[in-house]
Amino acid sequence: MIYASLHPETCGGGHLFNVADNETPCKFGEMWPRLASWFGLVGVGPVEDSQALDNTLKAGEMPGNTKSLTPGEYFDAHKDTFAELGRANAVNGGVGAGRRQLDSVGYWLTFDRQLSLEKLRATGFEKNRDHVQGWLESFEMFRKAGLIL
Repeated sequence: MIYASLHPETCGGGHLFNVADNETPCKFGEMWPRLASWFGLVGVGPVEDSQALDNTLKAGEMPGNTKSLTPGEYFDAHKDTFAELGRANAVNGGVGAGRRQLDSVGYWLTFDRQLSLEKLRATGFEKNRDHVQGWLESFEMFRKAGLIL
C-alpha cells in the first residue's frame, strides 16, 4: 500500500489493487494467535461456528451472546495507558480508531473472498511471504509512530 501511494506512475489513475503477502489464502483464525502474541496476549478461537452466525451484522456490531472481552472493551478499559506512556494520539487514531471494526472482524467477515493479485504482481511484487509478517511489520511502524504501545 505504501508502494502504491508513492508510485502513481504505475499505481495511480484511480486503480484499485488487491494487496496480499501470499497467493495461498489463509484464515484469520490461523493468523490471530500470532498477531495477539506480538502484543503479549493469547488469541482464542471463535466464540461459535462462523457458519452459524447471522451474516446481517455490520462492521462494529457484535452478536448479543458474545461472552469474551472484545478488543474494543479491552482498549476502553486501558485507554488511559496510552496518555500515561506519551501516546495520546493512539486514543483517536490507530488501534483506538479501529477498535470497533476489530471487535467485529470475525463476525462480519464470514464469507470467502476471491482476490486476484494479477495487478499487484504486475508492479513487481512477485514474492510470497508469511501471512503474518506484513502485519507485524505494520505494527512496528504503528508503534514507532506512537499509535500503538
